[in-house]
Amino acid sequence: MNKLKALLIAGLLSISSVSFASSVTYIGPTSTATDAGIVADGTQAGIINLDNDAIAVDFTGQLAASTNPTTSAWYELNLNFGGSGGSDLVTFGWAYNTAQPNDLTITFLDALGNSLGAAYENIMGNFSIALAGDSTYRMLLSGSQFRSYDGQISAVPVPAAGILFASALLGAGVLGRRKKKTKSSVVGAFARTS
Repeated sequence: MNKLKALLIAGLLSISSVSFASSVTYIGPTSTATDAGIVADGTQAGIINLDNDAIAVDFTGQLAASTNPTTSAWYELNLNFGGSGGSDLVTFGWAYNTAQPNDLTITFLDALGNSLGAAYENIMGNFSIALAGDSTYRMLLSGSQFRSYDGQISAVPVPAAGILFASALLGAGVLGRRKKKTKSSVVGAFARTS
């Protein structure tokens, strides 16, 4: 049992030792260090790099006017966890000053522009989506003209090694239980025969 505890602690320590550095880069003539400014319809607002599970990246801007009732902007989303494999759990939320974002929709696309499941509409709180690790995506924001937004995004890597470690622990627990059950059955049978 002590060996199992030591193995569990060592595994958790190895999983938690990840390097930390995330950033957002804005694109376009109105860009500043903290604000994408007014983003023309259908164009790229910035690049978001997520490299760890400790730092959330804030991004802000405003959707421009368009000939349609709605307009959109997109961010390149890079998940770079150094070959962690598995998937990354990406969590998205609006900052407090994006009041009642009932006219904003978030859609995640792969590098070829294919939608990755349902669009997230009328988001009032946080939501999470699992994306393949160490990949590039597009995060598309769609909404009414002149809609300001202020969001925050972060990711937690779920490495393949962590999944294998968890399954090994589960297997060790099942074997330990089976061994204990078999031992008690033998003792019980011996007690009945004496």
